[in-house]
Amino acid sequence: MNQMQTFFRWLGTRNGLLLFLLGLILVWLLIYFTIGTFALTESTRYQSQLYFSRFTIVIAVICVFYASIPHFRHFVQAANKTATDLSVFRILFFGFFAIGFLVYPSAISDQIMPFVELPKSAQVHLPFMGWYPKIVPINELLVQIASFLLTISIFTSLLGFKTRWSILVFTLTLFYIFAIPNL
Repeated sequence: MNQMQTFFRWLGTRNGLLLFLLGLILVWLLIYFTIGTFALTESTRYQSQLYFSRFTIVIAVICVFYASIPHFRHFVQAANKTATDLSVFRILFFGFFAIGFLVYPSAISDQIMPFVELPKSAQVHLPFMGWYPKIVPINELLVQIASFLLTISIFTSLLGFKTRWSILVFTLTLFYIFAIPNL
């Protein structure tokens, strides 16, 4: 058991994890293409490669999980969190959405509008959400307003302007917009 603990301690270091993942990728490539070379039929080749790929992903996820436990424990137990940590998280989180809007600005309206135009008889309510379409009006104008408010709240949250209110608006408009296609 001591060797296993030493391995996971080494895996918990930056270089250890990097070397392990690179080694795992090389072994995976070697075995994956070896399976493809020696398979008898196409269907057995695809099936063998699929099962091998899934097995390798499970092993990699387990190793990364075990290697990250000490870091996660330190992150949770460290009492000296700073505002910088929070602002970096905020910038990364809302930056992800901001990049999406910059690349494809009409993504939300293009995906939501077909669901807004469906008749009420075509709606199927989610469990415990039967009250939602009865109370909250769903129409094209409100979706456009909510999309605009969502975009503004993403960028104001990203920049840190009135962050609490921006995140509240972001949460409410995101819930409104993404509940529509789920009806």
